Amino acid sequence: MENKTVQPLDKEATYNETLASLQNRMTPGEKKFSRFIHNPTIEKTSNLLESTIMRPSVVMGTTWTALIVGIIFYATARIYGFKLSGSEMLLALAGGAILGLTLEGIWLFIRRKKD
Repeated sequence: MENKTVQPLDKEATYNETLASLQNRMTPGEKKFSRFIHNPTIEKTSNLLESTIMRPSVVMGTTWTALIVGIIFYATARIYGFKLSGSEMLLALAGGAILGLTLEGIWLFIRRKKD
């Protein structure tokens, strides 16, 4: 019986092989878009943003806060005839990001206490 040594999988090589295999099944337009999206520079930038400012808690916080605050501000302004400066939405987005990070921090704190 032969003694075969098992090599650990090279994650990058496996990823590239899988990606190439999938791209072979795509239409030309899909393949072009996939190559653009999976460009190493684009992927590194995306991963960096995902771990910093584009975290799910920040995105959800900004989205929901901006939606709720925006509706309240614009409805109030329309009903009572106030003039809006335009910075309301930017402030709502910034406040939502802070709110999302705060809620994520509280959630992580509570989970650590349970463990």
